[in-house]
Amino acid sequence: MAVVTREFLLFEAGGRSFGLHIDDVERVVHAVRPVPLPHSPAAIEGIFNLHGAAVPVLDLSVWFGEPPKEVRLDDLFVVLRTSGRKVALHVERALGVWEIPAASVQPADSALVSAGHFHGVTMIDSHIVFLPDIQSFLAAVEQVQTYNEATAA
Repeated sequence: MAVVTREFLLFEAGGRSFGLHIDDVERVVHAVRPVPLPHSPAAIEGIFNLHGAAVPVLDLSVWFGEPPKEVRLDDLFVVLRTSGRKVALHVERALGVWEIPAASVQPADSALVSAGHFHGVTMIDSHIVFLPDIQSFLAAVEQVQTYNEATAA
């Protein structure tokens, strides 16, 4: 019987390991200091210019209740591929693309108390790897865009 695997980009942010399905990743770029957005949720660091498009940047540390982190010289942005929108995750290090057996992914609600932003977790080399739910991140971005549109009117 063949083992079903999926490819994930593994990365570190806020001292934790994460994996994004490779189909959700558009590119990885060097981080720059994002322009802050007034009145946005703390998890949204601001926006940056990616080839003429303003892309919101999310800080995964804040999603875990930690203080926002400053952009360091070796940090990266993982730009997510979505239909019509882009969002970037501020990460400390990319670990490469890994094949993860589908059977090794546990549903988030079986392992996390607050599972709303994750679709699963897995173990790789005795490290817990969180698998974020891209739609949850997009909902946070939409919240900011809606607020900005309402306050501009």
